[in-house]
Amino acid sequence: RVEFVGAVGIDAVLDRYERADTLVLVSQSEGWPKAIAEAMTFGVVCVGSDRGMVPQMLDGRGVTVPSGDEEALAVALADLAADPAAADGLGRRAAAWGQRHSLDELEAAIAGLLTEWWGVPVRPTTPRTSVLHVTDTLDAGGAERMALNLVNGLDPARYRPALCTTRHPGALAAEARPDIAQLSLGRRSRRDDPVAVLRLARHLRRERVDLVHAHGTSLFISAAACLLRPATRLVWHDHLGAAPDSRVPRRWLYRLAVRRVDRVITVSRALAEWDHAELGVPDDDIETLPNFVVTPTVVAEPTGLPGHDGRRVACVANLRPQKDHALLVDAIDLVRRTVPDVQALLLGAPVDTSVARAVEARIAERGLGEHVHLLGARSDVAAVLAHATIGVLSSRSEGFPLALLEYGDAGLAVVATRVGECPEILDEGAAGRLVPPGDAEALARALVELLTDPAEAARLGARLRERVEHRYGPSAVVARVEELYDDLTGVAGAPVGGS
Repeated sequence: RVEFVGAVGIDAVLDRYERADTLVLVSQSEGWPKAIAEAMTFGVVCVGSDRGMVPQMLDGRGVTVPSGDEEALAVALADLAADPAAADGLGRRAAAWGQRHSLDELEAAIAGLLTEWWGVPVRPTTPRTSVLHVTDTLDAGGAERMALNLVNGLDPARYRPALCTTRHPGALAAEARPDIAQLSLGRRSRRDDPVAVLRLARHLRRERVDLVHAHGTSLFISAAACLLRPATRLVWHDHLGAAPDSRVPRRWLYRLAVRRVDRVITVSRALAEWDHAELGVPDDDIETLPNFVVTPTVVAEPTGLPGHDGRRVACVANLRPQKDHALLVDAIDLVRRTVPDVQALLLGAPVDTSVARAVEARIAERGLGEHVHLLGARSDVAAVLAHATIGVLSSRSEGFPLALLEYGDAGLAVVATRVGECPEILDEGAAGRLVPPGDAEALARALVELLTDPAEAARLGARLRERVEHRYGPSAVVARVEELYDDLTGVAGAPVGGS
């Protein structure tokens, strides 16, 4: 039960802190014990004797016992072991306290002394908050694009941002700012999860990451890693596009993971209400923020686009069940009877291979090979949209679809199903056409109307572009995210407002 390790190097000491539940330092005399301060930084619950500065250090953040009282020490350790929830609370408060006793704080204190002694303002360098955005991949997709937009948008003078993928990087990885470090955990299956968690936890410790911003289902790996490094704050960005009830079979797993989350960002109010009601996230810990789009500075000319301007319908959506590409194929089959030269360009990765095969088969069955084109994941989406007339989403369920903002940024007229936040983005139909989900005839009628009435298509496209510029620009959303970060890490700044 007792192991004497002897003198070891600092890396071994830090590894011990990372794995420990409790640190015991019951000295007969003490000053300001550095070992307790180090352990607290790792979120380790400390038990110390009532000597020196130990009672002040552990006040509400640990346990103090009388020096030399072995019975009191045994009771304290037994109580901690019997009540993990209380011990976790102590560890979190200890980690928050430990973060204040860093080199940055020491530098600020020395600067204050020099200012006082010399009578000349001495300003320390401003410490940057280390933020790691975690997503499963960086393949082209709405959640992945938002992770990239947020990382690229953070103020480099105040934040040290980085990107991590739990599975593999994708096409979007090349669009990250040059100063943004990237890490891939290389998960291929659930069997790799334990290794991925340990790799991420080790990275959090070595890089002294202040905050992890987990997107979508990367929550699970991120929450497990943050349990091993309690000093790191955790934000979960819930991008769910499907109906929240689709989570019911795994609801218990989400409930378990969100216990480690410090704040939740949702892309819609309905999703926020579900997370509160079904996952138990307190309302005060949920911030609802819209997605936003970043206008590309350079748009290259796309290659190999079928059809001609004025007849192209673009759909930016990865192939998965909720996007209902089959409905769009059926609608195009109806549209071509009125607009024989219509061309539907489907831009998206075959995330669900069974869906991709079914769509390909449907195109073949309807003889639509010359009208519907699967272009796959493209890095030049903005360039393709610049040569389209209509942007379409045929989804059966949605969250806050970034594709609609991309359509608006390109000035396209839009036809979308009335699901998720689509009505809000399209101003209840004033900035685009809304049709019922699952209704191929209604979708076809709206497409025909706009393909045959260029003036109305141009009017709707201009209306949506103006709406996107004013309501869904990057500056306001990034500023609110930065306020949230500052609130969680204790950096001075305005408090985060409610949604």
